[in-house]
Amino acid sequence: MGQVRGAAAGNELALDMQVLDADIRLGELAWQGSCVEIFAAPEGVAGVNPTQPAPGITQLFLVPAAGATPARALRQDAGEKPSPDIRLCCHPQSGGYRLLVLIPFERLGVAGLETFTFQAVVTATPAGHTKPLRIPLFHYDSGAFANARQHGLVTLASHRAANAEMI
Repeated sequence: MGQVRGAAAGNELALDMQVLDADIRLGELAWQGSCVEIFAAPEGVAGVNPTQPAPGITQLFLVPAAGATPARALRQDAGEKPSPDIRLCCHPQSGGYRLLVLIPFERLGVAGLETFTFQAVVTATPAGHTKPLRIPLFHYDSGAFANARQHGLVTLASHRAANAEMI
């Protein structure tokens, strides 16, 4: 249903996401419509209640432009709140959209960490479907906001370290 590419860009996570969505729509809540949810946490964070957000897990919503409504970034903070520190750009494409995003590591709650957990969940309506589907980047039962074991593990490597290993 899409492709997610990422890289460290200074103090930010740069994401390039291409999403197949034949019916870009807004939901009453961001995740009920077309969006990409991002979850991140320091390694070792675990939730207690599978229906409640776990302390230490950050949840973001990246919502594409739909009609006259521009693309926007929201954060979960006792409800969906605008997150102007996230830079977001949306480009319509045949059969969907492309999001280019810069998210401060501090906003993700993982500033200064070399390794952290990460999950992206796409909500989109593929061609031939009448209802949106929720598709994760990594294994996902439900509740990535409550359980970091539903995330993948990301380790940042510096360009210099990567070159040193190649020599």
